[in-house]
Amino acid sequence: MATDQFPAYFQAMETAEVIVVDNVESDPRTAEFSAPYLTPNGIFSMIDAPIVVDGVLVGVISFEHIGKPRSWAPDEQLFATALGDLVALAMETHRMAYHDVLTKLPNRLLFMDRIEHALKRRYESATPVAVMFLDLDKFKIVNDTLGHEVADHLLQALAYRLTECARAQDTVARMGGDGFVILREVPSAAAGGPPRILIAKPGLDGHSNGAEQLAVAARDAGLEVIYVGIRSTPEQIARAARDEDVDLIGLSILSGSHLLLVGDRKSTRLNSSPTDLARM
Repeated sequence: MATDQFPAYFQAMETAEVIVVDNVESDPRTAEFSAPYLTPNGIFSMIDAPIVVDGVLVGVISFEHIGKPRSWAPDEQLFATALGDLVALAMETHRMAYHDVLTKLPNRLLFMDRIEHALKRRYESATPVAVMFLDLDKFKIVNDTLGHEVADHLLQALAYRLTECARAQDTVARMGGDGFVILREVPSAAAGGPPRILIAKPGLDGHSNGAEQLAVAARDAGLEVIYVGIRSTPEQIARAARDEDVDLIGLSILSGSHLLLVGDRKSTRLNSSPTDLARM
């Protein structure tokens, strides 16, 4: 059912209360889909109990009566309400077991499950798997000087940024503290070829040790390395990444080495802008 086709029904569902309908043809909440669906199937009375998890409508439990319109007894309405609440509780408990409470990201347990499945697919289809570990430099200083509330907001903002940069099929997880990890299965753009990574060292620092170490590690992992070199500007890096159609970007800067995902929205991310390159 599409929300734009049946607005009255879904507006009623947003109240998170059970919809009790004795006659689907006369009730305004169900009249809009009684002719195309309910009446042809002989359904004239129904109870719909919403399943709400974390304030979001995720499903509906529907009790449909085939035959003449009827009234629903109070205990039937209570049963529908209780069943909807029970299913919502079970779903919320399951979600909390596999997701971080603060950032809503998958937690370590769910990440380990997904990487196990990714590795199985790796052996079955030879699809390379990339795992990137990230943390926040000097996060303890933020926590100690500005307080836990600000630190929590920072972690939530980082989780949002990482999720925005990743593809829908990637897994962005919080491992605990300021530690995050991204799991990405990287199919090559060229049939049968390895995923491609662009290695660069932006800025004026002429030392290339970090970039070279990144390149060596990437080759050891089976990636095809496109090496831009040192003293590269953000514009040069963005242009090279776009022209070479790479899957990953590896940057060596003074604070350490960084891996950037090149997502499906490559054309909008790599627009030769230093600001956009920093946000990738």
